[in-house]
Amino acid sequence: MPIAEILDLKAEGARLRKDMAETEAKMKKISTKLENLQFLAKALDGVVQENRHRLDDEEAKFDGLAAAFRRLS
Repeated sequence: MPIAEILDLKAEGARLRKDMAETEAKMKKISTKLENLQFLAKALDGVVQENRHRLDDEEAKFDGLAAAFRRLS
């Protein structure tokens, strides 16, 4: 059974684009925080590590969403 018969490809593409935009915004927010020297100077090491881990997670999520979007094309 073709995937087009199971999924509404336009709706799925729109959902993926929306999720990618939200994930990209989260990545930018975390990156900005990690580039802020005052944040790095004042934050506990655990907090900085947690933000780095969150950034890694969001980047992996974005890569997965982008791969899924490419498969729809």
